Amino acid sequence: RVAVAGAARQLACFGHRTRAIPTAAAMPANCAAMNPGALAGAVLGNQVDGDKGKIIGGLLGAAAGTAIAKRTGTEVELPAGPLGFAAGYEYRREQGYFLPDAITASGATTGSAAQPTNGGFSLDEFYAEFNVPVLKDLAFAQVLEISLAARYSDYSNFGDTTNPKAGLRWKPVDDLLVRGNWSRGFRAPSVSELFLGASDNFPDVTDPCAESSNPQGVTLANCRNGIGALPPVPPGYEPSGGQARSTVGGNPLLQPEFATSKTLGLVYSPDWAPGLDVYLDWYNIEIENAISRPTAGFVLLDCYTNGELRNCANITRLSDGTIAALLTNN
Repeated sequence: RVAVAGAARQLACFGHRTRAIPTAAAMPANCAAMNPGALAGAVLGNQVDGDKGKIIGGLLGAAAGTAIAKRTGTEVELPAGPLGFAAGYEYRREQGYFLPDAITASGATTGSAAQPTNGGFSLDEFYAEFNVPVLKDLAFAQVLEISLAARYSDYSNFGDTTNPKAGLRWKPVDDLLVRGNWSRGFRAPSVSELFLGASDNFPDVTDPCAESSNPQGVTLANCRNGIGALPPVPPGYEPSGGQARSTVGGNPLLQPEFATSKTLGLVYSPDWAPGLDVYLDWYNIEIENAISRPTAGFVLLDCYTNGELRNCANITRLSDGTIAALLTNN
């Protein structure tokens, strides 16, 4: 049994109630004071319904497991130095959950409604890396090394992908290092991005159809005439507040994002100034299929200004112009 204080400052012990909060010695033998921090693996909300003896909150948890096997070495000797290598295998599993109580899930509380979160994935990965010395201690080639690497990943929910990397280190003279890299990157969506249960929040948002926003052109036409399944917004409409109800959640249909990275740099280390290193680097990173969550403001502008019907479907507006709900999933 757990002892918690109700709104009337009476002790509710899941069905037992006293007129005042007693000392620890006066508590019933089968009733203990609640310490949420001592509940291993769980985080509970801090709202309590003393009349019904229920804790309003939820259970939050996460689990991850990893198994790794690897080998590194420099057993092969080349004319310019030892060949460095590393290879390995990794198995990883990620799982997360959030189980709100029935009151929170139904929205019958002063806080925001939240739906359960539960999901996970596993993956197998193999990787290999090589550092190949090509030239050494020659004119215009004090050091010339090439690095090569690749990682193969097989996800239980996305399929597989192979991502390579190539690099170069060249020292034409002792004072100057030229370095460059090219690589393909990969990021799978997290458990939260995939499986987060729908929950409410109330962000500040500017309604493009509000009179104070002074809509013009296409935006004004879409506001006055309606767009998609949205009703027309009457002239002179002004929201009663600066916030709108927005529902956020995960998207189990998300796919991984990819990136191509290119870098090229110079490092100048003059022998007449020991400890001085001057860096000059250029980089270019392109991300494809980036995972992000649209803001409430973006959803509104994308609908009314850009005419994007997919985001118009994420807006619920009443006939008087009031925004009743917005959907801003990943």
